[in-house]
Amino acid sequence: MYDALPVMFDHQWCGVTQLGWDEKSAHKIAQMLALNLPPDIACAVTAEQVVGLTGVDTGCGGITYPAGGWLCPQQLTAELLALAATRGLHVHYGYHVETLSAVGDGWLLNQQRNHQAVVLANGHSIADFAQTAQLPVYPVGGQVSHIPTTPAAFRPAPGAVLRWLPDAA
Repeated sequence: MYDALPVMFDHQWCGVTQLGWDEKSAHKIAQMLALNLPPDIACAVTAEQVVGLTGVDTGCGGITYPAGGWLCPQQLTAELLALAATRGLHVHYGYHVETLSAVGDGWLLNQQRNHQAVVLANGHSIADFAQTAQLPVYPVGGQVSHIPTTPAAFRPAPGAVLRWLPDAA
């Protein structure tokens, strides 16, 4: 899907493996696996299969997403906003919205100006509005989990691609 976009951003669809390294993460993985998704979307992996996929002996099984990968969210977001601006999008930065009100065929923000559409991109504050208060969302501290390891345990598989991703400026 992302490859069809007319924008440039750093990414690689190299597959993603999520480890069940503690009870909480194993429970989340079990819930995903209970969905019985097609194996090209997600499938269970043993600790031995994790070694084959990643080249790292974690001692953990988990779930793998063969079509998953990584991308640079800052680049993708900037490129998509620039593309949308060429198609009529108006972005208003630094505007604190306290109330949303549906009126006719649009929305009032803070009881001012009618907007045809509103995109809520307010992260952990997404449920602060009456219209979003019932959404089943919760804040997540990050997307990277760290498992106990030693330098000797980290031996990438032959041919494995490892890439250092610097913090975005």
